[in-house]
Amino acid sequence: MSAIPDDIRKEAVEIAMGRVNGMCMTMDHSFGLQNEDEQRGLKISMTQVAQHDLAPAIAAAILAERQRNQWQDISTAPKNTAVIAHAGKTVGEACLIEYVDGPFGWYWASDRDVMSETPTHWMPFPSPPVPS
Repeated sequence: MSAIPDDIRKEAVEIAMGRVNGMCMTMDHSFGLQNEDEQRGLKISMTQVAQHDLAPAIAAAILAERQRNQWQDISTAPKNTAVIAHAGKTVGEACLIEYVDGPFGWYWASDRDVMSETPTHWMPFPSPPVPS
């Protein structure tokens, strides 16, 4: 996966810390932590969980979602799966293609005709609409 940009890391830490702060308050009340040292110890432990476990997972999910809706280099496209691709020089020109192992590689997904131009970029299909 790509390196995680700083803005996404920061957003992920903020989300993780918000969750942890809420959990610490609940745990203080549930476990009856009256002692400040116990509360501080819980907060330190949960902060470490947020920064080292939760935040990286949240950051990876944010990055994946952002990349999902962007054009990516064709070399990263999955094989034997139809994708949306850009194959021409016209901005906005896109098509459905599929890579099939063999002498020609990229084919039109609709009829398996060999493409005359090599695609340069691809993106996955968007998520289906949510039923109302």
